[in-house]
Amino acid sequence: MPYADYAAQPFVKENKLFDSIAKICLAKSDRDYVGFTALATTTSSGKSCHLYYNSRDMGNLLATGDPQ
Repeated sequence: MPYADYAAQPFVKENKLFDSIAKICLAKSDRDYVGFTALATTTSSGKSCHLYYNSRDMGNLLATGDPQ
């Protein structure tokens, strides 16, 4: 299954953590992606966790919702 198809699945889109990880992976595959910033989020079981990402690229992804 192509990664873009995986990222588009409803299960991934409905889970905030999985969706963020999918967007990061798509950004990495499309262009240079480096660095980390902490994003406080929750797991599917409701536990607190942190996702580390590149703020330069992720800001654009969160604003547009478009991984490209």
